Amino acid sequence: VAAPTSGIAVDGDLTFTGPQTISVSSGDLSINGYAGSAIRLNDAQANVDVVIESDSADNLMHFDASAHQIGIFDASPSNVAFYINPAAVSAAADTRHSHVMINNTNAYTITSGSQSNVSTLRVREPNVVESGGAATTIATIYIESVATEGDNNYALWVAEGTSLFGGDIDLNDNDLKNVGASGSDWDTTSLRNAGDYF
Repeated sequence: VAAPTSGIAVDGDLTFTGPQTISVSSGDLSINGYAGSAIRLNDAQANVDVVIESDSADNLMHFDASAHQIGIFDASPSNVAFYINPAAVSAAADTRHSHVMINNTNAYTITSGSQSNVSTLRVREPNVVESGGAATTIATIYIESVATEGDNNYALWVAEGTSLFGGDIDLNDNDLKNVGASGSDWDTTSLRNAGDYF
């Protein structure tokens, strides 16, 4: 097919009978939909994965059609709906690094009335239904491991502000450490309730 100078108009489906590559020799490759509609990939809902590659990664984003899972930087393993496996990084000196960051450069403006709850991240419980089976432990957020390589290593670091817990804190027979401050640790017998010590 000769290269068109003003585009190709197709009224109906465009079907390729074998593997094909669509590429451009310069500039962007743009796909534009009709306003108010959608650009759909795999609209036939076939068992066809959608994969976006980077200049060096096979799976920058991998949408698994049969497992209904999404992988970032890697294909998602079994039983993980949304999976992130960042690429290796050689960090320069005096830099900070995060695998995921939710920024706040755009303001959330309350123009009238009041908002009962505003948050950067809201997580709900996993909605488990035990139908013939049982789950031993269920957690809304589960921190599986903690780093050991740093001078200071924490599973959870709250750098600022007051932390509010609407339920109990279960120390699981461990001590509440008094790290970086004078005084002793609190053990499970001495830490009875908030009215005694706080």
